[in-house]
Amino acid sequence: MIKYNFRIENYTIKRRVVTPQSDYNNYRKELAEDFHNRCGYCNSLDSLMLFEIDHFVPVSVAPHMKNDYSNLVYSCQKCNRSKSNKCSTIEEGVFENNLFYEPTKVDFNKIFYRNYYGGIMSDDYKGQEMIKLLKLYRPIYRYSWFIDVLNDCIKFFSRIKDNNNFSKEDKYKLIDNINKLYGIEIFVRDFLMKSLNGLTQNS
Repeated sequence: MIKYNFRIENYTIKRRVVTPQSDYNNYRKELAEDFHNRCGYCNSLDSLMLFEIDHFVPVSVAPHMKNDYSNLVYSCQKCNRSKSNKCSTIEEGVFENNLFYEPTKVDFNKIFYRNYYGGIMSDDYKGQEMIKLLKLYRPIYRYSWFIDVLNDCIKFFSRIKDNNNFSKEDKYKLIDNINKLYGIEIFVRDFLMKSLNGLTQNS
């Protein structure tokens, strides 16, 4: 089975030290920068969909952590709404959410990967449960990855053009991106055909 990195760009999510605020919404700018303008769960760019601020340990469980920056995750609206107030059992005095991996503490590239069609997959049990709970199987997450692949291709060709050089590594990189695009093209074609068939049957 072909396995592509969950994130095309390998980066680390690290929360900064911030001045305490009385309203967690005031952290939005800092969170966007710390999370590289991407959802902490599905890795989609904030330019592609609506974004919100998720409380990793839900406010319903830990109201005292509502404005705690270390408990906030920059999240797309779909992941935030799917996660909602889902939480593992809280032991007395220990406020953790073991249903999910915390994106600033775990490298998601080691938990999740992309299949040939850009779908989010995991060989890890907890990762598989996260895919179900957050509905990371939605087609939109394949499309957002598709856009990442296209952007990566644009950067690649720009670099080749500027450097006027094509190394052996560049050749492998090009082949890898072509394979990714081909896999997504098959998925999109099948998806559109199923949608068309559904419209035809309902007409």
